[in-house]
Amino acid sequence: MSLFQHNFFDEYPHKCELVFMILLAFISITIYQIVPNLDLVVSNYFFNFDTQTWFINEDTNIFAKVHSQVFSKYLYLFIAVLLGLIFIYSFFDKDIKRKRNKLLFYLIAFGLSPVIFTAVSKYYYQRPRPYIIQQYNPDYQQQNQQNQQNQSQSKNQNTKHIFEYVPAFETSKQCEIHNCSGRDTKSFFSGHTSRMAAFIIFIWFLTGSARFIAYNIFYALLLLTMFFRISTGNHFLSDCLVSFYITYFSIWLIQFIFYKFNINIK
Repeated sequence: MSLFQHNFFDEYPHKCELVFMILLAFISITIYQIVPNLDLVVSNYFFNFDTQTWFINEDTNIFAKVHSQVFSKYLYLFIAVLLGLIFIYSFFDKDIKRKRNKLLFYLIAFGLSPVIFTAVSKYYYQRPRPYIIQQYNPDYQQQNQQNQQNQSQSKNQNTKHIFEYVPAFETSKQCEIHNCSGRDTKSFFSGHTSRMAAFIIFIWFLTGSARFIAYNIFYALLLLTMFFRISTGNHFLSDCLVSFYITYFSIWLIQFIFYKFNINIK
C-alpha cells in the first residue's frame, strides 16, 4: 500500500515538501560530517571577541526576552487553550469523531518531539550551550577555578563550569565530571525551535491562499526563532536544524500511523 494513497499524502505540494526536506536533511548531515566545526564558524559571526558579548543579549534585548519567555512559558498555555476550544467545538459538530481524532493528533504531535524528544536528546547528548564553552570564555581556566572554590564553599550554590566544544551528533561525557545538572546548560537540541516547528500541523489542514500565507508566516517565525537562539549563544546552528527536522519527520510519521489505522483527521 502506497504511503501517498491517503488524501493528505496525495496532495502534490506535500509530497514535494517531504522529498525536499529529506534531501535538505541529508545535505545538512553530509556537510556536518565534512565540516564538524561548522557550528563554531556560524556562532563566531554572532560573538564579539573584543567585548566578549553575543550579538543579542537576552537579558537586555526586549524582543529576545519576550520571545524566550513566550516559547518557554506561555506557548503551551496557548496550545492548551486552543486545543480546549477545538474540543469544545467538537460537541457542536456532526462529525464529532473526526474532530476528536484531530485533537488527538495535535496532542501527540505537540507532545512527542517538542517535549519527549527534546528531553531525551538533552539527557543523552548533554551538549554544552555555546555561551558556556571555552571558545567564548577566553579566561575559562580562571572561571573554572573560581567556580570550584565557590562550590566547595557552598554546596547549594549553582555554579557553571566552562566546557569544551562538542561537535554535532556527538555525546558529551563532561557532565560525568562536572556539574551540569538541569536543562539550562544542555544545548542539543533546541526546544524553542521544535515547539515552533510543530505549528506546521495547523498549516497542513489549510487550503488555497490561506495555506500560502500561513506557510510564509510560519517559516519567517521559524527562521526568527533560530536567529534568536543562535545570536544569544543559547544554541548552535545544528541544534536548531536537527530539532526542526526531527519535529517535521515525526509529525509525518504520526500522520502515517493514523492513516495505517484508518483514523480520519482530515
